[in-house]
Amino acid sequence: MAQISGLSLRVQLLDVPDVVYRDLWIPKRLTWHQLHIALQLALGWENLHRYEFRQGIARIGLPRPSDPHPVTDARTVRLSAYPWLADSQLPYLYDFHDGWRHRITVLNCAVGNRRQPILLDGHGVC
Repeated sequence: MAQISGLSLRVQLLDVPDVVYRDLWIPKRLTWHQLHIALQLALGWENLHRYEFRQGIARIGLPRPSDPHPVTDARTVRLSAYPWLADSQLPYLYDFHDGWRHRITVLNCAVGNRRQPILLDGHGVC
């Protein structure tokens, strides 16, 4: 049986009047920070603000000494360390001041030989 090497993800921007989403294929070998960069490019953001992924109570981002809660360094943890399941969801927050909330949904886990993230589909303007 082949090992799952990638994920098809849908990231949807929440709290906006129109539907905004991007579908991506992401290799599991990437770090959480590399996923953040792929999301920035796909959504048209400029990577100027802090970000955070949540796995249950765990926070993944770029830690600072002033953080009130522990934050796992997104540059050091690969996506493959997380137990991905189809239809599972996790929050992604970009820009703590303006609070751009996103929901990432796993569309499927797949075998593939792609080495880079790929934008598959999308709708709406960020």
